[in-house]
Amino acid sequence: AGAGFFTAASEVGTAEVSCTYYGADLRLGAQINDLIGVYAQPTLGYYSIDGSGGLAPGGLLGIAVVADVTIIDRFFAGAGIGYTIYNNPSGVSPILRIGGYPLMGRSEQKARRKGLMVGMDLRFTSLDGYDTIVMPTFNLGYEAF
Repeated sequence: AGAGFFTAASEVGTAEVSCTYYGADLRLGAQINDLIGVYAQPTLGYYSIDGSGGLAPGGLLGIAVVADVTIIDRFFAGAGIGYTIYNNPSGVSPILRIGGYPLMGRSEQKARRKGLMVGMDLRFTSLDGYDTIVMPTFNLGYEAF
């Protein structure tokens, strides 16, 4: 689950819209080795508008493919590319991820790690009629990898 914000400014005129975002991400993929993982990250969320402009409050739907590196089982950094739909406007969304696992354990039966994840995603989306949306999201969740 995540929460964040973003600002969208119209290319036509000076209307700037500030948005608050709440949503959920899912990560489905494969851990190549103890260091590298590759996964799909679908995103579903809702944003509210704190100003006026052409972007209406509503839902957000996205999908990204991300590769990340996990260092000493505690810290990760990743990057990928995706596509995000903000109600009706949509666009390609590069994504950066960083974070860590303050509580983490290893399975006795399998070569798996699992734990509490605290992290941040940063998406950049260019929409038709708007400047690039920069959307930082702060995340908290459980991961098994």
